[in-house]
Amino acid sequence: MARQPTEQQSKQLEQQYRNRVLDLSEYSDDDFFEEQAHYKRGIFGSARRRWIVSIILVLFVAAISTGAFFVIQNNHTTQVSYQSQPVIQGNLTLTVSATGPIQAETYHANFSDSGKVSAINVKVGDRVKKDQVLAKLTRTDGSTVNLQAPHGGIVTAINGSVGDSINANTTVSGSNSFIQITDLSSLHIQANVNEADISRVAVGDNVQFTVSAYSNLVFSGKISAVSPIGQTSSSVVTYPVTVNVDMHHLQGATLLPNMTASVTITTASRTNVLLIPAKAVSFARQAAMQGIITPNQQFNALAQAQQLLAGLKNQKIN
Repeated sequence: MARQPTEQQSKQLEQQYRNRVLDLSEYSDDDFFEEQAHYKRGIFGSARRRWIVSIILVLFVAAISTGAFFVIQNNHTTQVSYQSQPVIQGNLTLTVSATGPIQAETYHANFSDSGKVSAINVKVGDRVKKDQVLAKLTRTDGSTVNLQAPHGGIVTAINGSVGDSINANTTVSGSNSFIQITDLSSLHIQANVNEADISRVAVGDNVQFTVSAYSNLVFSGKISAVSPIGQTSSSVVTYPVTVNVDMHHLQGATLLPNMTASVTITTASRTNVLLIPAKAVSFARQAAMQGIITPNQQFNALAQAQQLLAGLKNQKIN
């Protein structure tokens, strides 16, 4: 039977861990950002910074020391390896990734009278102004009716030609409009955010995105709407998020409807804060997954850490 360490030995083990600082090459900058979504709103405020770090370090020490205790207790031949890294100061950014098409407002121009098309004054690609005459219709009584642009923009489709017969308020070729106009002066993206990430996304979050047509450029925008209705495709649930494109910083690029945008949503950002690896607070869980400790031992370790956390929360913040 394995001999249990005395209380003094346990304290010495914990003190040895506290005094050791190793250089760990496997930690990357991304390690600081994983599993930290619960810090989204203001948790790194200057007034709370010291006790937040203390809480995290206590969780780290409790999980490590408790897990190590169980390992030594149940298998004295197991080699326990300690990993540590000093708390550093830097910037923290949490993001959510999504994709979706660029969209623009589209307007439809149709004749409200019956007759034959006698003139079409524009072609696809022309820029038109509101109320500009787009086409003319000659009625059976010989009078002429003008078709005017309902909104300024770019002509993106003409569904008909001179000589076509038009019935009132109908179109030709099964289209929605005789002439279609798209307003490229105001664009937005419908980004599809995975259900696992949607709780972290909010109206007002800043966005950066790229498109394959301008792979060397990064564009910006801001979330204007988050749909509460999810959509399912291939058993994957996503939520539509509307991103208004910043049209003042297109850097000379011409973004067009239906271009696919790769979106990065900044859900939280803090500068000059104290950072630790995410692994520091997930040791017990990882150890249980690797079979180093049992699920029951994991539960006991985390329960002890939660007690320490509750005690720190009840302390007065200086």
